[in-house]
Amino acid sequence: MGKRPSKKTKKKTNTKKGSPGRVLGFLFIFLITFIVLIFVLKLPPYHKKNKIHHELGSYKQHLKFEEKLATPFEEKIKTADLAILQAVIKSGLSQNRLSHVDLKKEMINQKSFFFQYLQLTGQKEKITIFKNYLKKYIYNWIKNSELQLDPTKITILINNIPTHIIFLTQEIPLKAKSQKKGHIVLIIDDIGRDLYKAQELIDLFGPKINLSILPYTPHAKEIDNLCKKLNIPTMLHMPMEPLSYPETNPGPGALLTTMDNNELKNTTLRALNTIKYIVAVNNHMGSKFTEDIRGMTIFLTQLKQHHLVFIDSCTTPKSVATKIGKKLGMKIYKRDIFIDNKKDIDAILYELKKAEIYSLKKGYVIAIGHPYKETIEALTLWKHIKSANVSLTPVVRLIYN
Repeated sequence: MGKRPSKKTKKKTNTKKGSPGRVLGFLFIFLITFIVLIFVLKLPPYHKKNKIHHELGSYKQHLKFEEKLATPFEEKIKTADLAILQAVIKSGLSQNRLSHVDLKKEMINQKSFFFQYLQLTGQKEKITIFKNYLKKYIYNWIKNSELQLDPTKITILINNIPTHIIFLTQEIPLKAKSQKKGHIVLIIDDIGRDLYKAQELIDLFGPKINLSILPYTPHAKEIDNLCKKLNIPTMLHMPMEPLSYPETNPGPGALLTTMDNNELKNTTLRALNTIKYIVAVNNHMGSKFTEDIRGMTIFLTQLKQHHLVFIDSCTTPKSVATKIGKKLGMKIYKRDIFIDNKKDIDAILYELKKAEIYSLKKGYVIAIGHPYKETIEALTLWKHIKSANVSLTPVVRLIYN
């Protein structure tokens, strides 16, 4: 009889039998770790960008809400614009078949809006499809709306007020070369939260873009210094009290109607000192503050002493900025068009074409947008389709001409 293996030998034998399993386990863990590392290392821009957004911290809480810039009537007009665009797409017509012929500024309840004259060209069958879709969208999307359909034109009425006339033709007429020149002063608000978007806009338009920087944002000084190096004038985007305050919070360092005279002066000066190379100021929110005579007088007096101009974003039709500016001997400029109340690329392009047409009539137009992803994409497209008779103009040229 052979010797029985000792307990010690048995244990050693069992260890040897288990070792291949352990090795495979270690290999599996190593493989998973390796894959995870590769995945993480392939995404440095994402993490870098997240880091920037993380830096906003409590500031993002202050800016959780934005002031509603458009009146219900304006919202309906913007919705009608989208209905027209969507009907064109659904009918199979190219969007370049739709063009603005003219714009006229009209007033309703102390608020201005653009009465739009458009032209749509296409085959009779596709025009019929367009009419059907437009009827569907207008009546489904907009309360108190009406369409007046004629063989050669369509009139859109909202709240019994005509807002659009679309002329219908089957052939594109030859356009005479216009001798008029238009200038668009394009201001991008809310700069300072995201360094990458500011850089995108600078790369897109260089010194022709006007960046309005919010004070106390994480990248405000960095962007201001960058623009100084590139000879790009900047603006201060001054936070002001909205009508819905405190539910809608304009963020830190805002001018409030409850502040005394010294507080208003000091708050203004602190904001002006945060952005060194500004040439102009416009308001962030401010539908309540820009209606306040006392507050706006103190604020505009400080701007005058610093040789700065004010561009009224016109968040309320009751703004007293122009009235007080005249008393102080200051030139006050006013925003004409918000290009991105609707975060939709086609809608933004539509607003930019409106800005072009109006600039050819007025000479210059002040258009305001925001550093939204959709806005930057729309501006990138628009750069290549913009009318040759229309040019972007830095705000300094408008001020000092």
